[in-house]
Amino acid sequence: NWMGWVATTGNDAEPGYAARPRRTVQAAVARALPGEEIRVRRGIYRETIDTPRGGTASAFIYLTADAPGVILDGSDLAMLQRTDWRDDGGGIFSAPYAATTRLVCADSLQPLYHQASLAALQTNANGMTQGFAIEGGHL
Repeated sequence: NWMGWVATTGNDAEPGYAARPRRTVQAAVARALPGEEIRVRRGIYRETIDTPRGGTASAFIYLTADAPGVILDGSDLAMLQRTDWRDDGGGIFSAPYAATTRLVCADSLQPLYHQASLAALQTNANGMTQGFAIEGGHL
């Protein structure tokens, strides 16, 4: 069974061998077939992963950390460096946003509750004091 390798020093144009790893988990996942394993070397991987196929009950696709220190982080660092944040009042800030998202975190340990609207966010609807909403082209 094929074993694909990923490393922060790799290159997605490489075949994914141990000596020639890919750079992103996504590139390895896109190639993996049922029964194969992807080994990820230590590092922070800031990417969203879309699995184009799954394994089977008898042939999983394994995504394995090669050693401690592997972090899969789907955050977008560009959001922190934006200069177009807007104060919406009540400690709520927003920025223009056109993509689709399912999860927003304040940091890697604190997922935010997805409120239905800005008004729900401003009133702490559902008893949630921290959250996010996507409305009117803003996150």
